Amino acid sequence: MFVAEGLADPPYGHAYQLWLLEGTEPVSAGTFDVDDGWVVIEMDRSVEGLDGAAVTVAPDGGSPEPTTDPVVQTT
Repeated sequence: MFVAEGLADPPYGHAYQLWLLEGTEPVSAGTFDVDDGWVVIEMDRSVEGLDGAAVTVAPDGGSPEPTTDPVVQTT
């Protein structure tokens, strides 16, 4: 599960994208909406073996690789 708070709505035409960090390779876990500053994402995979997670701002629909510096990052 990924939980974050305090996120503003992304700019028009953009979405937040969650990245799972496996070593130096980010793997997209999809885009998501913010509800009153909160996001709760139930993932269908284990976090075992991951080195962290990051959230970037992406064009609507997502991107094949991160397009901005992370706005949230965990390790």
